[in-house]
Amino acid sequence: PALVPFAWFEILSNHSQIHHWYTYRSLPIALGVLLLAVLADADRPAEPGRALKTAPVA
Repeated sequence: PALVPFAWFEILSNHSQIHHWYTYRSLPIALGVLLLAVLADADRPAEPGRALKTAPVA
């Protein structure tokens, strides 16, 4: 869903140029969706049986 505005801008570029004051409004929503997805994934606990990646100890 977050890539829809970018696809819209590319596929319908003339529409985006004519109605620029209206079509840009979907960008903050798309960026918010991406940010929430990253935050939700970071907050999710690790899957059982899967070790966390750690840096090697010297």
